[in-house]
Amino acid sequence: MAESVRRHVIQRIVAGELAPGAHLVEGDIASELGVSRTPVRDAMQSLIELGLVAREPHRGCFVARATPPEICRMLQAREATEGVAARLMAIRCTDADAAALSALYDEMTATAQDEAYLTYRALHFEFHCRVIRGCGNEYIARYVGAEPLLLKCLINYPPGFIAPVLHVHREIPHASILDAIAGRDADAAEAAARDHIRTTRERLERWYEHNSPPHARTD
Repeated sequence: MAESVRRHVIQRIVAGELAPGAHLVEGDIASELGVSRTPVRDAMQSLIELGLVAREPHRGCFVARATPPEICRMLQAREATEGVAARLMAIRCTDADAAALSALYDEMTATAQDEAYLTYRALHFEFHCRVIRGCGNEYIARYVGAEPLLLKCLINYPPGFIAPVLHVHREIPHASILDAIAGRDADAAEAAARDHIRTTRERLERWYEHNSPPHARTD
């Protein structure tokens, strides 16, 4: 039951219904799902351990925020883990895997043209999750926490940074990742995934440099 509650909260975060800083009231969630507070409390603890939820004394649980330096460090970690995941998926990729990833990429492209960012973000999240899950290594997917790390990055990008994403979708190398995985080219898949995430981090660092107040800039 707690796992169902956890998935429900994550789905609402992915959909943009729960933004960073949103208050997660156990009683409200329990009523919404028709369960007792016990599985909700267990789900909150699991989400806290994943880094997606923060508990504040005397206030309760909230969707976790991340500072600019934290997001950049998360992207450094993602560059390593998702690079390896892309390599491993390329090695074991089936025709069905490649077709599913290609269909998802086509949805992302269509959504970017429609400028529906929250829908695009959900598809973007699913694209990377497919690679993480498709790598066949449960330690990357489960113990390294690659999916929660990815989600925490995506939901904490500043609005001024994410808006242009829809306009530069063609420049973001998801197609290169897809082509390398579908072509069973492990070296190219790892390089494309690493390059994508490294480029995102560098763009984000430049954005913070130009848009953050001087007193708010930290290394």
